[in-house]
Formats: sequence, structure tokens, C-alpha cells
Amino acid sequence: MSKEIKILVITEGGRTEPKFFEQLISVYGVNAKVFPIEGNIYKLYKKMQEYHFLCDVKDALAELPIQNTDKEILKETFTYTYLIFDCDAHHTDITDKEKPLETVIKENFRRLQEMASYFTNETDPSIGKLYINYPMMESYKDCNSFFDEDYKERTVDICDFVRYKSIIAQKKIANVRMDRYTRENFDDLTRMNVYKLNYIRRDLWDAVSYDTYMELSEASEIVASEKQFCDASHQVQVLNTALFLLLDYYGNRDGFFDRLMKRSDPESDSETDDEKIDRVAREILNEYRGAFEELAKG
Repeated sequence: MSKEIKILVITEGGRTEPKFFEQLISVYGVNAKVFPIEGNIYKLYKKMQEYHFLCDVKDALAELPIQNTDKEILKETFTYTYLIFDCDAHHTDITDKEKPLETVIKENFRRLQEMASYFTNETDPSIGKLYINYPMMESYKDCNSFFDEDYKERTVDICDFVRYKSIIAQKKIANVRMDRYTRENFDDLTRMNVYKLNYIRRDLWDAVSYDTYMELSEASEIVASEKQFCDASHQVQVLNTALFLLLDYYGNRDGFFDRLMKRSDPESDSETDDEKIDRVAREILNEYRGAFEELAKG
């Protein structure tokens, strides 16, 4: 009998990430549990540093003041462990309050590099694999269609990190409910972010082979590229790496990666991305309108 495959997804936030991964798990039929810690990557870094990174990540998490009361999950055995965190390059703690922002950013990128270089093995339950989103998890909504060509040039100033959520709230994708996302939508978002990864690493907006993706997607190399860009522009290039979890889990098994990289022919698709978004928005409005009418009748 084959061993049951169980996945643990450790997330930073307690709202956006759980909803995102619960929908992704549902549409792909993956056996996974989501464990939000409601704390940023630097909180975990500090705890791991206390043990000189010589500890089980789940033990370190268990010692953090996590609001999540379901810590029993951390005692379970998982086949794969993934960690999803935001870049938060502007983050400051008590020891950083008096430091210039440039120094804070430099030190945070150093911490990100250390974390990315350590958390590289999803099959080792004591370590796991780290995905850092730039600037944060909500980057998957920073587009006006599920595959948006303009995403190529999407950047955000470090000083705008604190209002990034309000900035992307104006985008069309931000107005589509997560429980409406289909497998096709996730495929398109993933493909778009692979294109963006290729653009960040090689200045090419195009599909890549599976072997090339494996080379380009090393978290430590992405951190290095983002740091270089930030040093020159005080910006980060928008990139959602949480979506790469699918690519690393399935790989190119049964041609999964190759199929995902192939975009459908726009001319053969009777409904464009914009039309799909508008249709979903109308459906949601109609649902609410119907509910209000029922309330009015009552």
C-alpha cells in the first residue's frame, strides 16, 4: 500500500493565505492542511537564530506566541512542508527603530537570504521549502486579468509597502472572490508569475522549460535579484512565488509543467479574461441583489 501524501502549508497571514490555499487545495484535489502563524518571516528568523538554525521548524513555530490554537497540527507527520511569507523588506523591530531605512532594508535582505538558503527541502519535515512573495501574498491580485501582460513591469516602492493592499484594490482581479477561482485561473496566474520570474532573472518575458524553471526559481537567487533591483531603484519587482508550490509539488509529472506553460489560443477562446472577470462580477452582484430583495420582501 502506498504511503498517504500529506502536505503542510505554513502561512504568514491568517486571512488571505488560508482562503487562497483552501481554494487551491480544493480545485487541485491536494491533501493539505494550512497553518497560519499570523506573524512575519522575521519573527520566525529570530526564533530560528536562537537555535543557530539547528532545530525542527515546527518546534520553533510551537514556541512562538501564535494566535492559532490548533498547534496539534505541528505534531502530525507530513510528506511535504511549505512555508509562505512576505518580503517585508521595510520591517523594523525594537532594535531597528533608530536605524536609517536603507540600513534596515539591507539587513532584512540579508535575513531573507539566510532563510532562503536554509529552507530548501520540502521533503525534510524538520526544514521545509520557503516561498517569499514580493512585496506580499496579495501580489497575485496585482493584475487586471488572470494573465496580464502589464504584470511584466509591475513594481512597488518600498515606501508604498504599507499601502500596497489599497493600491491593488483598484485592480480587476482584486474584485473576484477567491471561492470563484477555477483551476484555469490558478494555471494562468501561475504561468504569469513564471513569465515574471523569467523576466526578473533573465530579462525575458516568455515561457520556460521545466529544467530552466528549476534553476530560476531557487529562492536565494530570487532574493539576490530582488536585492539588486532594490539597491538600484528602492523598489521590488512584484512576484508571487506562493503559486510555485504547485509546480514544485507536481513537477513535470505526466507533463504537468509543460501543459501549464502552454497558453490557450486567444482566438479559440470565446471568452477573454476581461469578459470572464466581468461575468463573475455580474454574477456576484446578482447574488447580493437577490438576497437584498428577499430581505426587503421579509
